[in-house]
Parts: sequence; structure tokens; C-alpha cells
Amino acid sequence: MNNDTYIINTVEMFGLCGSGKTTIQSNCNIDKIVTIYNPIPISAIHTYIFTAYIIAKIFVISPIISFRFLCDRQSRKLLLKLGLRVGGIFKRRNIYRDSDIFLRDSGVLMPFLSAIIEESWEWNEACVLLLFMVLPVPKKAIFVSVEPSVAYVRYIERNKNKSISQDLFCLANEFCQFLYILLESKGVKMIKVDNNVSVKCSFLSDKLNEE
Repeated sequence: MNNDTYIINTVEMFGLCGSGKTTIQSNCNIDKIVTIYNPIPISAIHTYIFTAYIIAKIFVISPIISFRFLCDRQSRKLLLKLGLRVGGIFKRRNIYRDSDIFLRDSGVLMPFLSAIIEESWEWNEACVLLLFMVLPVPKKAIFVSVEPSVAYVRYIERNKNKSISQDLFCLANEFCQFLYILLESKGVKMIKVDNNVSVKCSFLSDKLNEE
């Protein structure tokens, strides 16, 4: 396990927007396997405080990469989202000690994918590696894998008023593959679900119950 990694007793699910994460949670009754926590209100001032905390931590490690990161508008927006998520995680830190908690729409993984797809964020390995040296990561992560073209069609059907290039889904898919390897190297238990075929809920349940 990487000594620079702060792992907490949580479970996060990530994958492309439109990959079927919400459907899997519902169909497989995730709430009967692990305790689910939804986002909790965080004030604007606390969001800024935790964003500043992240910035200070990465700046100590690499001032040059941090400065370049902060010069990018999309990167700054991502930092605010991460500050909001980290604030929520720390606000609930006492409940993570006894059992695994499923963070629904309140973990640190999906903001990266949303930034790529919805904000056209141009990610690079150096910045991502730096951020994951300071972000709290889940004990277990579920990667919902699906072809970018399939996720794109689902996303457009769900968000008819948005105009987004399919190329962004391909870039986000590359990030998913990178993130999977990165988290695995940090000691996170990875669970890959192929949503291109029928998902076996028993497989997911067994994996989540494993220690």
C-alpha cells in the first residue's frame, strides 16, 4: 500500500456519465449490501476552506505543477468540486471507522469524469497523480465499464438540451482506465463491472462483502 495514500472505509462507484451506475445501484439493491450516504449540505465557506486545504497540500509537494494547475479555469472549478466532496467526507469522518459506507454522489472520483465530459477539462497524469497524493480515497471502488459510444447515447437521451462531443467520452474513458490502475496501485480494492453485458448482481454483492 502506498504510504502517501489516505484510505477511508468507503465505497465509491465511477464510470462514464451514462454508463449505468444509478441503474446498477437500483437493480442490485446496493443499499441492502452496504450503508449508503447521500451528499450532505456544506456551506460555501467550508467548501472554500477545504479547497484551500487541497491547494496547500499539493503546493507543498510540487509548487510548479500546482501553479500550472491553478492557472487553468476548468482545473479551478474541479478543485472547488473536490473541496465540496472532501468537506463532506471530513464532516462524516467518525462514521467511517466501523463499516464500509457507500458514498453516492459524494465521493472524490466522479468529479474528475464530470470535469472531462461537461467542462472539457484537459487532464494530465502529473496533476492527477499529485491530487491523489492528498485526496482521501475509498477502500473499495466499483468501476462500471461500458463502451464510450453507448454511454454517449444514453447521456444525450437523458440531457437533450446539452451539446457535447462524443470525443470527450473517449477521453473520459481513457481517464477511467488510468484511474483504475492508479487506485489499484494505492491499495484500493477494485471491482470492475462490465455493463456492456448483463450485470450479475451476485458477483457485485460477493465482491463488496469481501474483506
